[in-house]
Amino acid sequence: MNAKVKLGSILALLSILLGLTAASPGPALAAVAGCKQTHTVVAGEYLSKIAAQYDVTWLYLADLNDLEDANLIYPGQVLCISTSTTGGGTTTPPPVTGTVRVYAASVVEDKSVTLKGKTLDTNSSYTIYLSNYKHTTYVDTLVGTAKTDASGNFTHAVTLPKNLIDVALIRVTVVNSRGDKAANWFINTTGSAVGGTGSGSISISIDDVKEGDWVKITASNLPANVTFKVYIARGDSSGSIFVGQIRSTNGGKVSATFDLPSEYLDRTKLEIQLENDSVNMEAAKDFDND
Repeated sequence: MNAKVKLGSILALLSILLGLTAASPGPALAAVAGCKQTHTVVAGEYLSKIAAQYDVTWLYLADLNDLEDANLIYPGQVLCISTSTTGGGTTTPPPVTGTVRVYAASVVEDKSVTLKGKTLDTNSSYTIYLSNYKHTTYVDTLVGTAKTDASGNFTHAVTLPKNLIDVALIRVTVVNSRGDKAANWFINTTGSAVGGTGSGSISISIDDVKEGDWVKITASNLPANVTFKVYIARGDSSGSIFVGQIRSTNGGKVSATFDLPSEYLDRTKLEIQLENDSVNMEAAKDFDND
């Protein structure tokens, strides 16, 4: 190849590369109609962390931005935080304590769930969908409709579809013809302690400790028939060692005693941890080994 042809080829290649660079999109803009306030994701951020900055829940942000998987956000992504009103002002996101507009009041495992809606559109018909909460892409199954009263509330029981039997975590979404939408999740286990945004979290109290021997605890607000692995760690939460399991058949409280690991008998500060990955629930409590 002569020098002139070679130079022409190089210039043509550079032209193509420059054209591709010029056409490359910048950070994705929040595609929410009337979005007034945004947040650009940076490396190391996750949705619940961002939500805490604005005093909202991660579920609110996931719904507002129509995220199929709340765990999949990326640096440079622009999320909508609040939207404009028709008068040109700004609609402030609901606070953490006010964002729960649908939840599971009680569940009969693998059979049915009684849902409650609150502060929704008044006297409006909402379509109810259920899906596997842990799927990357939600496949919604229509299970019924519910009509709100003059206060925007409803109570409605639906049958779990066959594709969600034996699924541990289920997502519920309600939406009306105006596009007003609310969502939450619940554990597919019989009882009223079934998790979800706004429900009480598991708590641990230390009932008694025998130095260098055992610890007795009481765990509260446990979902029924869900087994939690129990670990004891050093006071800095590192070096967790499995010591047993805890389970409540009826939900609520359960007490149990666990032997201290031989490796930590001389440690003065320890931590007990409860964990169940399938339902995304955990709890921890420090205690003194004395």
